[in-house]
Amino acid sequence: MNIIKAVFFYPLLWLRGIFLGIGKISSVICLVSSVLMIILKMTEQFSTIEWVQIIPTAVIGFGTFILMEFYDQIILKLNPSGAELTLYK
Repeated sequence: MNIIKAVFFYPLLWLRGIFLGIGKISSVICLVSSVLMIILKMTEQFSTIEWVQIIPTAVIGFGTFILMEFYDQIILKLNPSGAELTLYK
């Protein structure tokens, strides 16, 4: 079982910084764009924006945020060595 944990743990730990950086950027872009689309929808000029366009960007942004929050917990559960592991954000 430790071999399977190690196969997943070390690549996830190695890609942690890249994943958190890209995830933070993409979640901010998605959430800001969904807020801007909601504001534009409230104006009369751009009222052609549909909710079908707004909801997926908000869901993707929030989903990325939640995945980033659980990423460290996943890594901690996959720790094959059993040693104390401290991850800083």
